[in-house]
Amino acid sequence: MRLTLPHEDIVAALADIGQAKPGQMKTKYSVRQSERVIEGNWLARKGFRCDVACLAGIAALSSATCGQPVAVEMLLRLAMVRRQEADPASDDGLLMVDVESVVGALYTVAGAVGSVWPETKAHKDIGKRGGARKAYAKTKAQEKEIAAGVARDEELGEDAAAAANPRGLMGGEVDELAGRLGRASVPDNVMLESDSEEEEDPVRVPGRLR
Repeated sequence: MRLTLPHEDIVAALADIGQAKPGQMKTKYSVRQSERVIEGNWLARKGFRCDVACLAGIAALSSATCGQPVAVEMLLRLAMVRRQEADPASDDGLLMVDVESVVGALYTVAGAVGSVWPETKAHKDIGKRGGARKAYAKTKAQEKEIAAGVARDEELGEDAAAAANPRGLMGGEVDELAGRLGRASVPDNVMLESDSEEEEDPVRVPGRLR
């Protein structure tokens, strides 16, 4: 699985939910708001049998597991079953403790307990309804492009594909370098030198005639 939030952020989010006042539970952590967050991160409508606080916890968990609803649902169900096996008198629905159990297991296995990430624009967009959808669309477009390339290479044959793509395995590195060069900029007070003096006239200072 791919974790899309650092451990410190998800722990802080769950702590805020646990300390929320009744007024906050009706606004910031309402059922409708939590469902919107879940749908935005997982790109799917999900129904969970649990209280408002637990649903808000699942919404926070969805922000840490964008695009991976099936795997997380399985983990939540497993955590619930194990809790019920340990305590048959326990509630038969999902509880916040199940969400916390899944969070702990995910970050422990990933070796990311206590992790903190630098603030970036992409980081800030995680959890937002539009941010997850844009990231998903970009990933799907890249997958289609790669699939089309593989199909084209299969039709051409190994030798023809190699001739059509002479960069081979270095293509990714070349593209990355090209991207960095494309983003490079020259300060406004620096004048680029021409490769050929004959192509451009010499710069003349305004007000002087030669």
